[in-house]
Amino acid sequence: MEGTTAEAVTAFRLADRRAGGGHLYALVMRYLSSRVGPALVSESGTPTTFVAAAGLTEMAGWMAHDAGRDDVAANHFQRALNLARAGEAGSLTAQIWASRAHLALHRDDTENALLAAEQAWRQLDGTEDTALRGRALAMLTRAHAARGDATTARTFLRQGEHLLSVPISPPASEWTSPFDLASLASETARSMCDLDDHTAAVEHAHHALNLRSPERVRARVLASLTLARALIGQHKVDEAAGLVAEAGTAIAEVGSAVASARFQEVRAALASYRNVPAVATVLSQTGKAPHGSPAPTLNRSG
Repeated sequence: MEGTTAEAVTAFRLADRRAGGGHLYALVMRYLSSRVGPALVSESGTPTTFVAAAGLTEMAGWMAHDAGRDDVAANHFQRALNLARAGEAGSLTAQIWASRAHLALHRDDTENALLAAEQAWRQLDGTEDTALRGRALAMLTRAHAARGDATTARTFLRQGEHLLSVPISPPASEWTSPFDLASLASETARSMCDLDDHTAAVEHAHHALNLRSPERVRARVLASLTLARALIGQHKVDEAAGLVAEAGTAIAEVGSAVASARFQEVRAALASYRNVPAVATVLSQTGKAPHGSPAPTLNRSG
């Protein structure tokens, strides 16, 4: 079952990149209840059965988050953590702590975000995948940036950039999620926005967009909205308005409540410049929320 579940996780992950978690959550939950759950209570269950269950449960948490159901996502992450511990999967445990840090940042819970990021880092022993180590460093960067600690945030950022600047070897574990320089650039752009360093945020957001391929629609929309947020901080509202217009068109394709919410946040920031003709046009064209998943309130760090 473990090998089959790992293959399912890979397939779900690829579909999630294209369609967004909101469209896939029910399918993943059906797989969990029909295939994974029975294996956990089977006499033939092994520690790797718990690892497989943990990996898929963490994925369900991310999809619930993308669908705007953060309380459900938090429950999934806690269950995934318990399962990973039962399976003695140190790397997966670290990854789930990083996921919890991301969710806490989204919910503007900076204290728990830092605690979770530090827990992720403590689980690492040097044998883990480069991608996982990079993810933990990115979460430490973001957590310290959200707290306004620019010096510490930039220290972790430099470590992450150094780590991910060399070719990343294939993951040793099928449960480790991809994380590369494009991922780090996107997270860094958000961190720089939190630190009000809009020049650096623009640079990193552009870098993320340059590295992301066209089929990664959701990732590109989120990076574009971060770029727009940074441009507004620089009072370059004509450029920001163009990005918001493009994002409004693309969001319908990804079915992501997180993307929809961030769109509304950036649009609201743009509304302060409604006297600029280009801004007024975009605000008029995007007067209704983009079609897709309902958008929850998004905080500054989401």
